Amino acid sequence: MKSRSRDSELILQVVRGERPCSDLALVRISVMFQGDSCVIENPRRVQAVAQAADIAKGLVTNRESPEALTLWARVVLAGSSFLDLNLEAHPTGDILLNALWDAAFGRPVGDDALRAAAKLARQQ
Repeated sequence: MKSRSRDSELILQVVRGERPCSDLALVRISVMFQGDSCVIENPRRVQAVAQAADIAKGLVTNRESPEALTLWARVVLAGSSFLDLNLEAHPTGDILLNALWDAAFGRPVGDDALRAAAKLARQQ
Protein backbone atom coordinates (compact mmCIF):
# COMPACT_ATOMS: atom_id res chain seq x y z
CA MET A 1 0.00 0.00 0.00
CA LYS A 2 2.87 2.36 0.75
CA SER A 3 4.13 1.87 -2.79
CA ARG A 4 0.76 2.98 -4.19
CA SER A 5 0.84 6.04 -1.94
CA ARG A 6 4.33 6.97 -3.15
CA ASP A 7 3.26 6.41 -6.74
CA SER A 8 0.24 8.66 -6.31
CA GLU A 9 2.42 11.35 -4.75
CA LEU A 10 4.82 11.20 -7.70
CA ILE A 11 1.88 11.68 -10.07
CA LEU A 12 0.75 14.71 -8.07
CA GLN A 13 4.28 16.12 -8.16
CA VAL A 14 4.09 15.96 -11.96
CA VAL A 15 0.67 17.64 -11.87
CA ARG A 16 2.03 20.41 -9.62
CA GLY A 17 4.98 20.95 -11.97
CA GLU A 18 7.50 19.78 -9.38
CA ARG A 19 8.66 16.96 -11.68
CA PRO A 20 8.74 16.63 -15.47
CA CYS A 21 6.07 14.55 -17.21
CA SER A 22 8.77 12.08 -18.20
CA ASP A 23 9.02 11.05 -14.52
CA LEU A 24 5.69 9.23 -14.90
CA ALA A 25 7.84 6.44 -16.33
CA LEU A 26 9.17 5.90 -12.79
CA VAL A 27 5.74 4.46 -11.89
CA ARG A 28 5.52 2.68 -15.26
CA ILE A 29 3.09 5.09 -16.86
CA SER A 30 4.09 5.57 -20.48
CA VAL A 31 3.21 8.73 -22.37
CA MET A 32 3.49 8.73 -26.15
CA PHE A 33 2.65 11.58 -28.49
CA GLN A 34 1.29 10.67 -31.89
CA GLY A 35 0.61 13.85 -33.80
CA ASP A 36 -1.90 15.80 -31.75
CA SER A 37 -2.84 12.74 -29.72
CA CYS A 38 -1.42 11.72 -26.38
CA VAL A 39 -1.54 7.98 -25.73
CA ILE A 40 -1.05 6.87 -22.15
CA GLU A 41 -0.59 3.36 -20.85
CA ASN A 42 -0.93 2.61 -17.16
CA PRO A 43 -0.54 -1.17 -16.80
CA ARG A 44 -0.25 -1.01 -12.99
CA ARG A 45 -3.43 1.10 -12.78
CA VAL A 46 -1.79 3.63 -10.49
CA GLN A 47 -4.21 6.46 -9.63
CA ALA A 48 -4.10 9.91 -8.07
CA VAL A 49 -6.69 12.60 -7.43
CA ALA A 50 -5.67 16.14 -8.36
CA GLN A 51 -7.31 19.01 -6.53
CA ALA A 52 -7.71 22.52 -7.88
CA ALA A 53 -4.60 23.66 -5.99
CA ASP A 54 -2.51 20.96 -7.70
CA ILE A 55 -3.63 22.13 -11.15
CA ALA A 56 -3.10 25.77 -10.16
CA LYS A 57 0.47 25.05 -9.07
CA GLY A 58 1.18 23.23 -12.32
CA LEU A 59 -0.14 26.14 -14.37
CA VAL A 60 1.93 28.64 -12.42
CA THR A 61 5.08 26.51 -12.53
CA ASN A 62 4.89 25.84 -16.28
CA ARG A 63 3.61 29.22 -17.49
CA GLU A 64 7.05 30.62 -18.36
CA SER A 65 7.67 27.96 -21.00
CA PRO A 66 4.89 27.66 -23.58
CA GLU A 67 6.25 24.31 -24.81
CA ALA A 68 6.42 22.85 -21.30
CA LEU A 69 2.97 24.22 -20.49
CA THR A 70 1.44 22.66 -23.60
CA LEU A 71 3.09 19.29 -22.97
CA TRP A 72 2.08 19.31 -19.30
CA ALA A 73 -1.54 20.27 -20.05
CA ARG A 74 -1.85 17.59 -22.74
CA VAL A 75 -0.62 14.91 -20.35
CA VAL A 76 -2.89 16.09 -17.51
CA LEU A 77 -5.97 16.17 -19.76
CA ALA A 78 -5.18 12.82 -21.37
CA GLY A 79 -4.34 11.22 -18.04
CA SER A 80 -7.75 9.80 -17.19
CA SER A 81 -6.17 6.35 -16.76
CA PHE A 82 -4.05 7.62 -13.86
CA LEU A 83 -5.53 10.95 -12.81
CA ASP A 84 -8.89 12.11 -11.54
CA LEU A 85 -9.30 15.87 -11.85
CA ASN A 86 -11.37 16.93 -8.86
CA LEU A 87 -12.29 20.41 -10.06
CA GLU A 88 -16.10 20.42 -10.19
CA ALA A 89 -16.76 21.60 -6.66
CA HIS A 90 -14.04 24.25 -6.52
CA PRO A 91 -15.03 27.88 -7.28
CA THR A 92 -12.17 28.23 -9.80
CA GLY A 93 -12.59 24.73 -11.23
CA ASP A 94 -14.08 25.87 -14.54
CA ILE A 95 -11.44 28.57 -14.95
CA LEU A 96 -8.65 26.06 -14.34
CA LEU A 97 -10.17 23.47 -16.68
CA ASN A 98 -10.55 26.04 -19.45
CA ALA A 99 -6.94 27.13 -18.87
CA LEU A 100 -5.83 23.50 -19.22
CA TRP A 101 -7.64 23.20 -22.55
CA ASP A 102 -6.17 26.46 -23.82
CA ALA A 103 -2.67 25.38 -22.82
CA ALA A 104 -3.09 21.90 -24.32
CA PHE A 105 -3.93 23.40 -27.69
CA GLY A 106 -1.08 25.92 -27.55
CA ARG A 107 -3.36 28.87 -26.97
CA PRO A 108 -2.34 31.53 -24.46
CA VAL A 109 -3.77 31.07 -21.00
CA GLY A 110 -5.74 34.17 -20.04
CA ASP A 111 -4.45 36.60 -17.45
CA ASP A 112 -7.55 36.07 -15.32
CA ALA A 113 -6.90 32.33 -15.21
CA LEU A 114 -3.23 32.84 -14.38
CA ARG A 115 -4.10 35.29 -11.59
CA ALA A 116 -6.67 32.86 -10.15
CA ALA A 117 -4.15 30.01 -10.36
CA ALA A 118 -1.39 32.07 -8.74
CA LYS A 119 -3.72 33.11 -5.90
CA LEU A 120 -4.83 29.52 -5.28
CA ALA A 121 -1.24 28.20 -5.48
CA ARG A 122 -0.12 30.76 -2.87
CA GLN A 123 -2.89 29.69 -0.48
CA GLN A 124 -1.64 26.11 -0.30
